[in-house]
Amino acid sequence: MPQSKQTPIEKHQPGRRGPRLPMPLRLERLSDRTGACWLWLGQKTSDGYGMMTVDRKPVVAHRVSYKTHVGPIPAGMQIDHLCRVPSCINPAHLEVVTPAENVARARPYRADGGLPKPECVAGHPFTEENTTWYQGWRYCKACQRRRRRISREKARAAQPLRRAYTDHADVSAVLKATPNEWGFVSAPKSAHTARQTARYIRTGDRLTAYRPAGSFEAELRQVEGQLHVFARFVGEVEL
Repeated sequence: MPQSKQTPIEKHQPGRRGPRLPMPLRLERLSDRTGACWLWLGQKTSDGYGMMTVDRKPVVAHRVSYKTHVGPIPAGMQIDHLCRVPSCINPAHLEVVTPAENVARARPYRADGGLPKPECVAGHPFTEENTTWYQGWRYCKACQRRRRRISREKARAAQPLRRAYTDHADVSAVLKATPNEWGFVSAPKSAHTARQTARYIRTGDRLTAYRPAGSFEAELRQVEGQLHVFARFVGEVEL
């Protein structure tokens, strides 16, 4: 067959499997129209709204359906499902509304179009005091407080343990009450600090609770792999 009479072949375009179907046909093939609602059969969000790709960008299917069958959507406006079925793309069930109106309409309904449940999944009642709203969705305040508490507890558990503060005035008073008996003073975080603490106890330097110098003896002991400071009172007991 001569080359001039052959059917022209489209040039291959990278990233495309072939010419796209007209949008009305794409919407029809990806929806179930056996009922009043045109239920989306393709990919959906976690909230049940249909998703599709247009010009290599993910878009919401019901907005595409409205633009295809009705017309453009004004900037800043949203599409409300009059049927309360998120996966429906029937343009007769879609209406352009403001974001505030869309939120106000969504409050009395569940995602499946039924009446709202009286309790959250944890069994807390959705009373006025225990309910908060955000972007058209209601949330249980009790569950939110519980999640925040768990988050704080996890954050505290991840933090390194803080070492207890040593009140040397109290320690010296206890040691004076039991002369010549060794008593625990502190568990410094480093060997250098442990040696310094023992020296300050012996000399009274910086740690005035152990003055006059020589009133206390101090030594280091290895306890479970860590140096602990112990001391005892050897001075004159005040009467």
